[in-house]
Amino acid sequence: MKKRIIPFLLVIFVILISCKRSEKSNVNPKQSSQLDSADYDSVQIQPIYMMKDSLPIQFKFIEQIPVKKLPYSEKINLNYYSPKDTLSQERVRLLHLDKLAEYHESDSVFELRYAIHYSDSFKSLVITYSGENYGYTYLINYDENFKMIDNKIISYDEVAESLLRSYSKIYENRVVVTDENDAANTRTTTEYSITKEGKIIKKAIH
Repeated sequence: MKKRIIPFLLVIFVILISCKRSEKSNVNPKQSSQLDSADYDSVQIQPIYMMKDSLPIQFKFIEQIPVKKLPYSEKINLNYYSPKDTLSQERVRLLHLDKLAEYHESDSVFELRYAIHYSDSFKSLVITYSGENYGYTYLINYDENFKMIDNKIISYDEVAESLLRSYSKIYENRVVVTDENDAANTRTTTEYSITKEGKIIKKAIH
């Protein structure tokens, strides 16, 4: 009797071990890929400024904006654009946006859209300034004290006549801006390089 029981128990034991190994090996590759992707995405959306030293308290609001992965296409269409979280006048002054050539205090609406990580030595913000009939989107580089190093309009739209517009492609160390003029039937592409000091320098016009 014992001789029959022992082989039977051994068979049961082997079957249990095989089942355990099968459960481990039969992980759905798609599920695994999704987990890896989720972990990757969670890292990508971390604001770059939270990974470095803390910002001064008056600039803490910048830590909440997303950081775009490059390359990234920037275009504003006023027929669909509606600013969400507009900046107060205090924050407009903190970021020196009132010094921009296009600024008009009577109808100024600024939205802090996103950040770009060009360098650890300066900070790059993309900000849209819009009114009833126009919208400008700027790439602005700041030093560690949030003094403006340089800025460039990288997209533009107007709905008064709908003749002029600009849009851009943002790369790791450059920005390519396309300007269209329907009245003159022209399209001009200008390339700007981003220097290690944060300056935005015109390179070529096509």
